[in-house]
Amino acid sequence: MKKTRWKILFDMCLNIGASGAPIAVLQLIIYPYLASHISSEEYGLMITLYSLWVVISNSLGNVLNNIRLLRSTEYEEEGLKGDFPFLLRNFTAINFIVILIGTLFYIKELNVVYLFFSIIISALILFKAYFEVGFRIKLDYVSILNNGILQCLGFMLGLAFFRFFHVWQFVFLFGFLFNTIFTILKTGMLKEPFIKTKLYSNVSKDAQIYTLATFSGSLMTYADKMVLYPLMGGHVVSIYYTATILGKIIGMISGPITGVILSYISKWSNSQKKIFSKILIVGVILAVIGYGITMGISYPVINLLFPQWKDEVMVYLPITTIAIAIQTLNSFLNPFILKFYDMKWQIIIGMVSVAVYFVMALVLWNFYGMIGFCIGTVLGQLSKTLIMVFLHFVWSNKELK
Repeated sequence: MKKTRWKILFDMCLNIGASGAPIAVLQLIIYPYLASHISSEEYGLMITLYSLWVVISNSLGNVLNNIRLLRSTEYEEEGLKGDFPFLLRNFTAINFIVILIGTLFYIKELNVVYLFFSIIISALILFKAYFEVGFRIKLDYVSILNNGILQCLGFMLGLAFFRFFHVWQFVFLFGFLFNTIFTILKTGMLKEPFIKTKLYSNVSKDAQIYTLATFSGSLMTYADKMVLYPLMGGHVVSIYYTATILGKIIGMISGPITGVILSYISKWSNSQKKIFSKILIVGVILAVIGYGITMGISYPVINLLFPQWKDEVMVYLPITTIAIAIQTLNSFLNPFILKFYDMKWQIIIGMVSVAVYFVMALVLWNFYGMIGFCIGTVLGQLSKTLIMVFLHFVWSNKELK
């Protein structure tokens, strides 16, 4: 047991490095450089389009990733292969249509260059998110770390291309292109048979349900930029996103840890559900520590990276950081809800929290402007926490009686 705990901790560290390195490169090098070389309106559009890709493409890829991970033992025991190539084809088609429409909505013109890059980059994001499950199934977090390092190199190469061609899309194109090629070659998943098995119907149903839940979760994280852009323009998006950067860097450990937790608990029995309480305590402690660190270093870091916006950013940073701290806590709790409770709860939790977020953010924005919008995001994240805690400590105990 002790050896297993150390292995889990080591894998978490590897996964933090794999996810944290690209985030750090983007937030600390790429974004400050681009912000100083393009207008605030264009920068805001870039952040908005990237949010669109993550909400749609990364969500679709992660749905396939997590469903396959949770079902991997069943496929292995049955000696079956297939199904997921069909789902990948369907999700890729959906991604193409939604990204095309979404990009046209934000750019408000038929710009072939923007459309081309948006479709290609979003497809690469989807493929990277899905194919990486080949590493997670084998608990091969060394390869995941190598993939993160390759993504950093791709981002930097893309930045070099930007300096010559002044096209910011090259940053994301090369970053995710390197990821996709590495995962396909290393996992060999592209060679899987294009056939349907007896499990296809159930897996397809799970994918549909989990897609709704995943989109709800992504909207909680990225829809703020997507909503603010048509409401208030690119400059406001630039200010708002900059106010969240430090919190995202501090909170970047949550995603990798969540991925490792889900990889391991996918093999656990229902008797280990009680560990939820310990994770809740650890999550609260980490969220509080993360908030304190963020606020302590905020001004000098923002002044160094984004001096042109520092005064505007500091007004909103204390509130946006609270939202990210609660989001970090939620990311620790969600794998246990996903593993030990019916999939319908993912939809209920997602839909209710998104509804609270949109209603409160827009209502408070109408009365108090950007401050009100930020408070609305806090209330949306907090509602998600309360629902998960209620489900575990109240509803599940009620069902047992």
